[in-house]
Amino acid sequence: MYEYFPEWRESIKNNRCVFYANFSKKIENRCNVLQGIRILIMREISKQMEVMRKVVFFTLIAALLFAACTTKSPETGYHIGWGVIESKENPFSINMDNGSHLLVLSNLVPKFELKDSMRVIVDYTIIEPIANTSTPSYNVRVNMLYDILSKPLLKQSYINCEENNLSEDTVGYDPIRVNRANFSGEFLNIGFQIKASNSNIAHWINLVYDDIEGDPAIKGDTAFLTLRHNAFDDPDTRWATEQYVSFPMKSLVEPPKTERLVKLSWKDYNDKINSSTGTFKLNSTATAGSFFPIATLVE
Repeated sequence: MYEYFPEWRESIKNNRCVFYANFSKKIENRCNVLQGIRILIMREISKQMEVMRKVVFFTLIAALLFAACTTKSPETGYHIGWGVIESKENPFSINMDNGSHLLVLSNLVPKFELKDSMRVIVDYTIIEPIANTSTPSYNVRVNMLYDILSKPLLKQSYINCEENNLSEDTVGYDPIRVNRANFSGEFLNIGFQIKASNSNIAHWINLVYDDIEGDPAIKGDTAFLTLRHNAFDDPDTRWATEQYVSFPMKSLVEPPKTERLVKLSWKDYNDKINSSTGTFKLNSTATAGSFFPIATLVE
């Protein structure tokens, strides 16, 4: 047929070449798009893995800190401990729960937003001791900082006062799981987990101090504390990562006393009330690492 109509053959040949050329460009463009998508996916996976790495690392070091106020790696010279930002001025300083004072000469996390009196877990390396100080003090390099939620105790009498416009329902009756707790310096540190669904809903965590009644079944000067949670109707569909909160305990000890027995209670997700006790000692670094034995004690 092409022999009879040679111009058709030439036309078909030219159109075929154009078609192949266009098709090749489309394939190339699609490959470029797919390659771009692949790069974006790999970047996102890398970001998520970095987040997970930090979460896992943070969880591990925080868990170690519940065994001691400060931990040390003899191989690397890294120290990890609980502390409070004393001053955010450059160079900033940190008061550690073990009684030492850190002056930060080198900071590997310069983008970390510092605030005065911020509760932190700090990963640091000692550069040199500072001589002629009343407390152990060091010039240090900060390797990593973690912001820890810190809140004052909420008194039961404050909740009961109508003028404060804070109801029991607002404080919350939702369950919460306590995984670990200890005293460190002047703080009670609690590692807890909650169930949640919507990351845009902020939950409330408070530690309520019963300054009115207490438990008549237990004699003695015991401080009764209840960890309360308000989920604000966020469905409890999945477990959130373990989180940490610190509460200052100094106000519980009135002079001339130097220590006080503390009973911590919380409602778990099995609707049972669990509790544990520990002794808080004022002005003593020996309180660091004092465990609450977190056993399921049903009342």
